[in-house]
Amino acid sequence: MTFSTPDFDSPFCQAWDFYNLCPPHHLLVFFKSWMRKFFSQHAMFELIGIASESEVFLVYESWFKYWSTASKNFENCASAKLFLEILRDKQMNKLFKKLLSRKNWGMEMIVTVKKK
Repeated sequence: MTFSTPDFDSPFCQAWDFYNLCPPHHLLVFFKSWMRKFFSQHAMFELIGIASESEVFLVYESWFKYWSTASKNFENCASAKLFLEILRDKQMNKLFKKLLSRKNWGMEMIVTVKKK
């Protein structure tokens, strides 16, 4: 079984007011560290792997425009505008994605488990 959830261990995910920006996609938010601990103690399922992903990059223009207007505070609005400009620049976009990949800092994690 494979599922995804936001990853609050990721600074990229932590940078946003998640509950203001992402409803109703995910009702619960987890940490990779919590997932590892939970499945190591769970008798029915074995954790196969956790991968990081940032689907926001597929449609970054709409996400960051939305975040720049829907955020509850000036800081998040300004951060969204900065990220949007960084991602619009092809070279910066590529470098930023490489950095997130190298650090394993996706906005969400893809979790794969199997029944024991």
